Amino acid sequence: MPQGAGEYAKECGEVMETTHAECVVVIVVGGARGNGFSMQTKSPQSADFVIGTLRHVANQIEADVAEYNRGRMTTEISGLKFH
Repeated sequence: MPQGAGEYAKECGEVMETTHAECVVVIVVGGARGNGFSMQTKSPQSADFVIGTLRHVANQIEADVAEYNRGRMTTEISGLKFH
């Protein structure tokens, strides 16, 4: 897995420290430094969990966007909220 500081490594580190998490992923869209992500982990095995979770989240977002585009969704569903 490539290593190095992501665009939002500082924020990711802050979340990891304040939550005492084993692994943190931060995804930013349209942030002050543009789009980016950072992942920090104490255990490389956490990457497997993150991969599965991101796939699940992506599938759910895709389904929610499809419902929104069909006019069937106007509020928050499955954690995705349109403003």
